Amino acid sequence: MRIVHVDDNFMPTIGFQTNFLAKYAVQHGHEVIIVASDSIKYWTDSGFFPKEMERDLPKYDEEFRQKYGARIIRVKSHRRFLNREVLTGDVFRVVRELKPDVALVHYCDALTGVRFAMKAKRLPYPFVSD
Repeated sequence: MRIVHVDDNFMPTIGFQTNFLAKYAVQHGHEVIIVASDSIKYWTDSGFFPKEMERDLPKYDEEFRQKYGARIIRVKSHRRFLNREVLTGDVFRVVRELKPDVALVHYCDALTGVRFAMKAKRLPYPFVSD
């Protein structure tokens, strides 16, 4: 099964829900792709990580892929709103082109999650939001 996670604040070096779900789904034989913002300002602005880490993000993404087998695709962030990244409309094109068996859209209370919910009937794949 091809599982696509959409997570606007995904950080590959933190053990949050998307990290664990992706890792274990791969262990169970699923193909996992994480579509996330190209910005980690949520993490750097709040002091969790130094700002320099943002330029090294492709390196951390690749390390995550090699270690756990889940690929990460970064989508441009339009802006931040209430500590969440607002992804450009490219997120819908990217997910559609991946042809997921299911999309897991994290943060149903964030704008990206709401936008997916508003398009639910027109999406060519099922999605779950949390």
